[in-house]
Amino acid sequence: MSYVDAEAIVAVTDAASTTDPQALKLGNDTAPADFDSGDHVNLTADAYSTISNAFDLASLGPDA
Repeated sequence: MSYVDAEAIVAVTDAASTTDPQALKLGNDTAPADFDSGDHVNLTADAYSTISNAFDLASLGPDA
């Protein structure tokens, strides 16, 4: 069994955070790494695509 850490895929460390460990925020680089839709909560289509690409679909098939 495996897992996908979706938060780690689309989040970056918030340099303004004073918490330990530092809080994360959505990455807002240029496309296709523009994961923040602008409201800092909802994901962009690129973010959903990046998360879905992280899943190993072959492992979801029937056991051989």
